[in-house]
Amino acid sequence: MASLHVKNLKIVQGDFQLEVSNFSLKSGNFLGVLGASGAGKSTLLHAIAGLSECEGEIWLDKKPLHNLKPHLREIGMVFQSPVLMDDWSVEENLRLLLKVKKAPKATWDERIQKALKNAQASHLLKSRVSWLSGGERQRIGIAQSLLFDPKVLLMDEPFSALDPSLRRDLQEMIRGLAKKSNIAVLFVTHDRDEAFELCDKLMVLEKGRVLQIGSPKELYESPKTVALAKYMEPHGLVALGKDLDNLFGLKLKNVKLPCYAYIPPRAIINNKEGVLWEVEQTHYVDGRFLVRFANGLRTFWTHAPDKFARVDLDWSAVRFLRNENE
Repeated sequence: MASLHVKNLKIVQGDFQLEVSNFSLKSGNFLGVLGASGAGKSTLLHAIAGLSECEGEIWLDKKPLHNLKPHLREIGMVFQSPVLMDDWSVEENLRLLLKVKKAPKATWDERIQKALKNAQASHLLKSRVSWLSGGERQRIGIAQSLLFDPKVLLMDEPFSALDPSLRRDLQEMIRGLAKKSNIAVLFVTHDRDEAFELCDKLMVLEKGRVLQIGSPKELYESPKTVALAKYMEPHGLVALGKDLDNLFGLKLKNVKLPCYAYIPPRAIINNKEGVLWEVEQTHYVDGRFLVRFANGLRTFWTHAPDKFARVDLDWSAVRFLRNENE
């Protein structure tokens, strides 16, 4: 078992700068890295892998990685599109990688068999790469990353090009593999739902800075900044002016204004004695109804409301935030 530790990481690439103070990732766990395009997600992975220069420290337990060459770091990497020779077989592609990285030839067969088994792709050994589906190619990409028994796996949006059913299958496979083999996984994605389903902890980046690190529940229910609240639930953020005394008809008490109210779906409850909100749209989603109100907020209820609904708020679920730029 091994844990990844990153301390005071700083990466400068032209006008872009990424700073990450400290985080740790235990073996068998997933850390999801979220953020918009250009936030620094892939840049962080490349620095940890040793593919780009950086300041700071990267440790694997008590072993410093920051001065080591990439192939000595015991880290595997999976990209969105695996690098494969289409006219070659899967076996030939894996043998080429072992040859390039100078693995002892006597270990090649064992390494290939083990990696393909863990990627649930043993049946593809003799298949020509050009015959493979997108999901099968990604399994081979995962097998490539496992050839050298990594203790950390860096995954850069590996499933974003796959259809939902294939994506779920591969998510379950890699989750099981990480637990069984005690591999720490750093998983980059722009898909918040994917991150919530797969990851134990999340790191949200914005323009080269870390907004917050924590469990999906912690980040979703208790964002510490307006920027993170916008990312977690863009429909749930309401600006409150300094002279406002109510929130869509609901009385405000002991709230320092101006500020923002972060109102996640679970905070909106149906109450026969509540205020009337106009219902704009209702959609059936996985056993519940997604209810969108004319005021821009949304919730999930077990029933579909009429054109108007009586609403109250669970104030314990509402967060009041001040803009960090004010």
